[in-house]
Amino acid sequence: MPMDRSRYPENWEEIALEVKDRADWECADCGRPCRFPGEDWNGFAFYAASLGWGDDLIKPRRFTLTVAHLDQDP
Repeated sequence: MPMDRSRYPENWEEIALEVKDRADWECADCGRPCRFPGEDWNGFAFYAASLGWGDDLIKPRRFTLTVAHLDQDP
C-alpha cells in the first residue's frame, strides 16, 4: 500500500532520514543493506555482494530503504 503523505508531518523527509541514519541504512526486518540517495550503484553492488546479497542485486529497488507505518497510522 502506498504511503499517504497527507497523514505525516511536513518535515517527514527529515524525520525519515534520521531514522535511516540510526538504522545504519539497513532494513530492520531482514538486515539488507540499502544504498544512500545518490550513491553509485556499482560501488554499492560490490559492497552488498560482499555481504551475501548478490543474488538480489538484479532488482535494485530491493535496496531502497523506506520509512513508513504499514498500518498508515503515523
